[in-house]
Amino acid sequence: MAIGAKTSRVANRYAKAIFSLFEKDQRGLGAVLVELRSFHALMQESETVRSALTNPAFPAVKRSQLVDDFVARLKLGAPARQILMVVAEGDRLVCLGEIVGGVEGLRLKAANLVPLAVETPSALSAEEQKRVVSRFGVILGHPVEPSFVVNPGLIGGIRVVANGKTYDGSVFGWLNSFQERSAGGA
Repeated sequence: MAIGAKTSRVANRYAKAIFSLFEKDQRGLGAVLVELRSFHALMQESETVRSALTNPAFPAVKRSQLVDDFVARLKLGAPARQILMVVAEGDRLVCLGEIVGGVEGLRLKAANLVPLAVETPSALSAEEQKRVVSRFGVILGHPVEPSFVVNPGLIGGIRVVANGKTYDGSVFGWLNSFQERSAGGA
């Protein structure tokens, strides 16, 4: 079995457990997700922190103390602390990003929302964002939860990913499409 598949199964189990704790409290779930993301961001920013928290050779007691220290420094609430301590005790902090992603996916599914990843070369105005959300809600036949990212490397247009499908309205996407049609007709 591949390590990635095993990690994903473990992360999914933790995600389901966390989601079940907050199934009736979506506001509380949202707050915990924000806090878990901030802890994960701290881990991603520093190789030293990531190593100390994920290296099995580092004593478990020390890892727990570090988790507590970082929870205090980030001013995270008791639910996030408890979750992080359980994940740390299970030696699964290496999976934290996947766990958080899994909880987020379960939250969206329960709310019947489709995640919508929108990339543009510059920031969209509130009105433009509203039009994108509305249009893709119609295309997908479901309400969407958008995340907007500015990607200066994107040349013109917009790139949207939803339900595993990419809608590429960028110049690069148009050129690729043109090339594929041209090659098919040759």
